[in-house]
Amino acid sequence: MTGAATDEAGALGLRFWYDTFEGVRELFAEGHGSEGGPDDPLPSKTYRGLPRHVLAAPPRRIGDARWSFPGFRDRHPEGPPRRPWDGSTLSALLHHTYGLGRMELGPQAAWPYHRLVASARCFYPVELYVWLDGDTGGVPAGCYHYDPLHHALTALRPGGIPEELRAAVACKGRDTVALVLLSAYFRKTAFRYRDYAYRLCAQESGMVAGNALLVAGALGLDARVHHRFLDEPVNRA
Repeated sequence: MTGAATDEAGALGLRFWYDTFEGVRELFAEGHGSEGGPDDPLPSKTYRGLPRHVLAAPPRRIGDARWSFPGFRDRHPEGPPRRPWDGSTLSALLHHTYGLGRMELGPQAAWPYHRLVASARCFYPVELYVWLDGDTGGVPAGCYHYDPLHHALTALRPGGIPEELRAAVACKGRDTVALVLLSAYFRKTAFRYRDYAYRLCAQESGMVAGNALLVAGALGLDARVHHRFLDEPVNRA
């Protein structure tokens, strides 16, 4: 891509990069929002009035995360134990990537909901979507939003992965069983951290993607990250 629009987007990205790393003191001096009021975002996003599929309880142990590292695979050519791609594996992948890990109760529990990835003040601005290419443990092919508080999938669109979407994320071959999309809801963090939320949301998106790779490796799945995909086709899908 070339042209004024690209230059403008690049300049904006560089400005946020500078402000959140080099100019962080000036950024914090602008002030922060407050928590505990009626404008607080909900702790977890939920789509209402759409079909839902409650997933099976995830296993507590899933294997060795070192299988996600090429060096470890090179030293162990036999490869990791392979699990079938079924409802149990899907449940394990989603829960251990970004599921609810524990709840903290009591008068001192300011942030009661904790997931399996760290997040500033437990705001968790990243949303996780999964597009299944075929029926998986009784969950039909389609695009779903993952609801971590209920460990369930909410159906958004039926059908396998569209060819346009495969092309947009450079997903070659027909052996892909699922695409996982991470999106950031900036307001969940920006209402408190304002412009500094850009750094926090980008940071957490990377952490969730990295955790997904670790979990996939432990489950014996082959996974890779596409972080320079074509935005417009993905948004349309």
